[in-house]
Amino acid sequence: MFLFRASGSPSAGITPWTTLTSAHSESLNLTLSLAVDLNSTKEGTEVTATGLVAYLNGTGVASEVSIELSNPYGSTVGLRLAPTNSTGSFHAQFIIPSESPAGTYSVFVTACRGGICAAQSTSFILSPLDFVINVAPKSVSIQEGETATFNVTLLPVAGFNSTVEMSVLNLPNGTSFTFSQSSIPPHGSTQLNIVTSPATPVGVFTALIIARGGGKEHSVAVILSIRPASSLNEWIALTVFAAFILAAIGLALWRRRRGSSAGLRLEEDQDALAVVRALARLEELKAVGKVTAEEYEKLRKEYDRRLERLRGGKEAAGG
Repeated sequence: MFLFRASGSPSAGITPWTTLTSAHSESLNLTLSLAVDLNSTKEGTEVTATGLVAYLNGTGVASEVSIELSNPYGSTVGLRLAPTNSTGSFHAQFIIPSESPAGTYSVFVTACRGGICAAQSTSFILSPLDFVINVAPKSVSIQEGETATFNVTLLPVAGFNSTVEMSVLNLPNGTSFTFSQSSIPPHGSTQLNIVTSPATPVGVFTALIIARGGGKEHSVAVILSIRPASSLNEWIALTVFAAFILAAIGLALWRRRRGSSAGLRLEEDQDALAVVRALARLEELKAVGKVTAEEYEKLRKEYDRRLERLRGGKEAAGG
């Protein structure tokens, strides 16, 4: 399946019924005009050659016409005998299979009547139909157990009109994929979801999104970065931290409402709250392995001593 380009000039599409040239012979007293039209089909490219055999005054004349189509290597790929009708018009069709080579094809026409002949030739360039796929984004970073989403769009080239089948290769173990639709028509799109699991290894992987259709195949590489899932200890530390903060705030508000009757000062409550926050942060750092056991024990004892001093001071004030 191909795109038409007449007389070596590029074209963005197939130009129907383009008259190329006219030839005549004064001595033979005949003229011959030729036009070609190309149309994409499932089998390949349909080439239609039409023309007119006429006397020099323009009157059409019935005659015998031979039409030959040659490929870029000079080999004949089609030959037709197409007698004209009573007005001198002729018509012939050829199919260039989709697997045929791209390049310059030639059409040769000879028309004869009563031993008098006229000849004409022209050429056109066939470019193979094709497609491209666009993928966005090109890379995704997720945690184990999460899903990466990519949008895939099919863009036809030179009149490509086949459906394309989608697949994915080179995914890490413990990973699966789904498409919102696995078959995409020209100018269509689909969404790819790559689903990881706790068994998916951590690391950076290059997956290939494959598109096949119309005898063509293209692939696009995407980067999938897998990070470790959040550790249980980290979640525990965050929960402990939140609980410490909420409890300390609640205690401070309750003591503040009690006022001087409890014999406690707001400044002392703020000191206690600061120590509680520091303790919660220390527990969080220990859970994610960011402090050594020695540092933890030393700091924990220091914070406990501060809390004891604050409690002792408050009890003395209340007594």
